[in-house]
Formats: sequence, structure tokens, C-alpha cells
Amino acid sequence: MARKASTESDLWFGVLDPRKRKQIQNRLAQRARRQRLAKQTADTQPTPRSSKTHPTNASTPSKPIRSINSNGTRDVDLGASQLLSIIRDSRAPVSSDHRLLPLPHHTLFSALFRNGVILGLSCSTSSIGISTPTSTSTPSTIPESLRPTPLQVRRVHFQWIDRFPFPRMRDNMIERDDAYSAEDFLGDIFSVETFRIRPGFMSWDPEAWVVKGDFRKKWMLLLDDPELAVEP
Repeated sequence: MARKASTESDLWFGVLDPRKRKQIQNRLAQRARRQRLAKQTADTQPTPRSSKTHPTNASTPSKPIRSINSNGTRDVDLGASQLLSIIRDSRAPVSSDHRLLPLPHHTLFSALFRNGVILGLSCSTSSIGISTPTSTSTPSTIPESLRPTPLQVRRVHFQWIDRFPFPRMRDNMIERDDAYSAEDFLGDIFSVETFRIRPGFMSWDPEAWVVKGDFRKKWMLLLDDPELAVEP
């Protein structure tokens, strides 16, 4: 009964008298401080050798924690400080370099998407504009094959063109924009065999891209690029 009465006397919300409410809050704060000090004192007390408990003071090295695999064998010993370091590292933000890691197998569309991510291009809008030039004073995180050409920076164009890792092809598409139908070109991209992406290659690596012979023949005006590998 005494414990219940004490608990009820600690309830400060609902107390209309501000003076009494402040007294309860002060009492709770003092109690919490005493408990915190008592815990710190207990943590720093030396433990007798016969005791089975271990000090938890953060300044005292803790025993290594063993990881045991499913067959019962011990794999590795990890100290508490190592575990904390691993946890901190695992929660750290992913660096921008992760965008350049290869996927197990790219399709044409995943490669175009990944290249757009690297360039900061959105898939949800069909934008027209000039490309953002890469800085010459600081190292660029954009692969060389995707860096805008002077023509891309100078002339307004459909920005989906920027996703192809072939500078000459991009310039052809911009320079000859009045000589072909972009709608027809994209229609082929979505409906017929156009490019194959070699497994294990980066999406921005020109060597990853292989153009189909029939598609190249139809669009030779744009695909006249010695970097493009061709297959029948």
C-alpha cells in the first residue's frame, strides 16, 4: 500500500496547483539523480575475485565476446569496443562510390537507369536542357564516359541522351536532332533488340555495351561510333 501511495504522489500531470506540480517534478529529478549517482558508484566499485559479476565501467576493458556458429565452433573473438565500432560503421551513411559498384547482371534498362542515377537525372520527367559541366578544379565522381561533352553543355537537348556512355554517339544525337525522330528511336529502344550489356561490367563502361547489328544499321546516323561493339 505504501508503494502504491508513493507512486500516486509522483504523478504531477493533472495537478492544477503549479507550486505543488513543481515540487513533484523537483522530487522526481532529485530521485533520478540519486539513482544515477548510486549506479555510477556501484559500477566503479572493485569486484572481489570470488564474485561472479564483472565491472561494467566503460573505462575497464570487457572480456571478448565469442561468436559461435551453428555447428558449435568458435569463429572469432570480439571485444566490446570492436563490437561498438562495427555497429557504428554499419550505421554510417553509404558513400557516393556505391553508385559505381557493378551489379551481377545489367539489362539495357537497368544500365540506363544506373547511369541516370550517377548523373542525377530523374526518370519521372522527360526534361530538355543543357548538361551540367564537370568541375576541372576538383576530382569528378562521374566516369569519363558519362562526362558531358562541350556540345552537351552548350546546346539544349533531351537529357535522356546523357545516359548513354558514348560521347560521340551523344554528340551525333544532339547535332543531328533534325535528321531523325526521337520518338522512333525510343520506340525501338523499348520494343526491339537494341543493346546487350555484358555481365559483370559497369553500366557506364563502353566495353559493356554491345549493339545489335540490325539496330545499328537502321540508326547508323547516330551509332557511327568506333567504341561501339557490334554483334549480328
